[in-house]
Amino acid sequence: MILIGSMNLHRTVQRGDFICPQCRGLESYRLRARRPFLTVYLIPLAPLGNRELFVQCQGCKQRFDERILERPKRDVDRGLEAELFAEEALRAAALMVIAKGHFTEEDISTLQRAGEDLFGRPVSREPLGELCSSAFWNRIPAINYVQSVAHRWSQPQRQAAMKACFLAASTGGDLPPDQIQRLESIRQDLNLTDEEFEQAIESAVELE
Repeated sequence: MILIGSMNLHRTVQRGDFICPQCRGLESYRLRARRPFLTVYLIPLAPLGNRELFVQCQGCKQRFDERILERPKRDVDRGLEAELFAEEALRAAALMVIAKGHFTEEDISTLQRAGEDLFGRPVSREPLGELCSSAFWNRIPAINYVQSVAHRWSQPQRQAAMKACFLAASTGGDLPPDQIQRLESIRQDLNLTDEEFEQAIESAVELE
């Protein structure tokens, strides 16, 4: 019997120093590449997709999106900037769902609704599935991802991202204690006031 499967191969492509949001100081990092491979008898034979990058802090060992190494850019096309934000906020929301440990049809519908609200157009299942798969395999917690990308977000965008995360966390009407803690951590990292946080939640509830 031929044993066919898949595995993720990782390799370090860059090393350096960065300000780690978790350690709150200068730490060494490794920029690592993950790529899935088809295996036969546990031997990797052929890549199954493109490589994906993530940053791993050598101090706390936490993972972050590679964009945490970027510096804010001033001259960015507004249209591309808005589309990039929507994609980032939707990924943060997907990570809130992934944290629950399972996906349901209701979760998918909620993410599509959040994506449509953020993008202003429908989000089909295929790109949403690719985004969720990428988010799952990179194993970056929602708060770490937000810390990686939110330095570019305006205050209204931060509220919109908070709204998407709340929608994802509260699918089905339940909001477990661990999800409440994640939402609070994200609120603190986004520097949202109580009023801004409440506005984001009220806006999310109106979409449900």
